[in-house]
Amino acid sequence: MGITRLGSLNLLEQISRGGYMRSIMEEEMGSADTIGRIMSQINNDEIREINKEIYKKMKRNKAIKPMGGRKFVLIIDGHETTASYRRHCEGCLERKIETKDGEKT
Repeated sequence: MGITRLGSLNLLEQISRGGYMRSIMEEEMGSADTIGRIMSQINNDEIREINKEIYKKMKRNKAIKPMGGRKFVLIIDGHETTASYRRHCEGCLERKIETKDGEKT
């Protein structure tokens, strides 16, 4: 979802049916359910290795510059697509947020 900058797989599925997306895609995109199943099977360690190689190449090509001396910083922004105050599961990440009604988790 970070690559597409969309809020949901359902929105990606809807957009893929449009004229421009159809013109650039050789085959029809899978449904939101299919994409979700595929994404759940991705090996996170392999993604980390790919990111590490990208970082090394960017550093070698001087695309990122040192901050505070010799430290290099590269931030990959996540995308919070399923934040909710009402739902919770064992794998949920939590943080405290100050709101006008007080602190919420």
